[in-house]
Amino acid sequence: MCAAENLQRENLSVIETIETIVDLVDSELYGDEVYDSMGESAIYRLKNLLARLDSIRRSKNRGSSISEESSDLSHKFMGQVENIFKNLPKSLKWRSFYENDLQILLDTSDEVLTAAIDHNLNRSQVKALEGLRRASHDEFKRITGTGQGKSGAEILGLSANEIKDITEKAVRKMQLEQPEITGPGALSKDVAVFSLNRLGYSGKKISSLLGVNRKTVMAYIQKEKTANRVKKAIKAGKTVSQAAMENNSPPAPAWSIALEDKDDMERFRLLGWGLRTWDYWFYNDVDKRFGDDWPGRIPAQMIAHMLYYFTGSSG
Repeated sequence: MCAAENLQRENLSVIETIETIVDLVDSELYGDEVYDSMGESAIYRLKNLLARLDSIRRSKNRGSSISEESSDLSHKFMGQVENIFKNLPKSLKWRSFYENDLQILLDTSDEVLTAAIDHNLNRSQVKALEGLRRASHDEFKRITGTGQGKSGAEILGLSANEIKDITEKAVRKMQLEQPEITGPGALSKDVAVFSLNRLGYSGKKISSLLGVNRKTVMAYIQKEKTANRVKKAIKAGKTVSQAAMENNSPPAPAWSIALEDKDDMERFRLLGWGLRTWDYWFYNDVDKRFGDDWPGRIPAQMIAHMLYYFTGSSG
C-alpha cells in the first residue's frame, strides 16, 4: 500500500519511480517458491523473471520450441506479471519497464543514483552522468558538488548532451596527459615493466623491448611495487583512471588489477558494458549432451559448430 501511494506522488523522481515499481511488483510476487529462488534482492528477482519471460516470448514469436520448464514458467507468471503492471497506479507495459527502466538501476552506481534523486534528473541525464563518473570522478564531483559542501547547482542546468560534452573533454584531457609505455623518457622502468607484464608480455620480451637485463625485469615483476600502489589507490576509493594517473601508468594494466577476483557480472558493471549475455540470451531448448542447463547459457553446440566450420578441424 505504501509503495502504491508513493507511486502516485507527483514529485517522485525517475529513479524513485523505478525503485518503487520494483518494490511494488516484488511484493506482489514474493512468497512464490520459484520466484523467491531467482535472486536475493527485489531488483534481481524481478530482473531474472522478466528476462526469462522476455526470452520465452521471443522464442514463441520466432516459432522456436521451448522446454517444458520454460512453458510452465510462462503459464505460471506471464499473465500474472501483465496484470500487475496493468493495475499499477500508472499502467505500464512490463517489457518496456524491463528494457528501458530496470536496466538503469542495474547499471548505475549508488553515487549517480543519489545525485539523480537529489536533482530529479531524467533518464538521459542519469545515463550521461554515469558515463561521466566512469570517465572522470573529479569532473563528476565538480558538477554535482559531491563532498564539497555545494548544492550541485551546475548539474541542474545541464542537459544530457552537455554532460556528454564534459565527459568527452575529460577523456581527451586524460588521453593527452597519458604517457606511452615506450618512448623517450616516457615511464620509469618499474612502471614500464609492470605495464608490459600486465599486458601479457614475457620477461624475455620485456627485457628486449626495454633494453633491461632480464634478471632486473624479473625483480621488478616479483616486487610488484607499482601493482601494489595501484591496488592501494583503488582500495582507497580512487577510480581506475585516477589510480593509473597517480602512478604514471597506462589505464589497461590498472584495469587488469581492478578486475582481479571479480566475477563476470561485476566486471561488466565496472566496465560499463551494457549488453550482457546472461541478461539477454536465454536459450529454452538446448542440446542436453553439452552439460548442465542454466539461465543464460550459450549452447555449447554453437561453439562446436564454429570450431568445425572455421578451424578446419573435425576433431
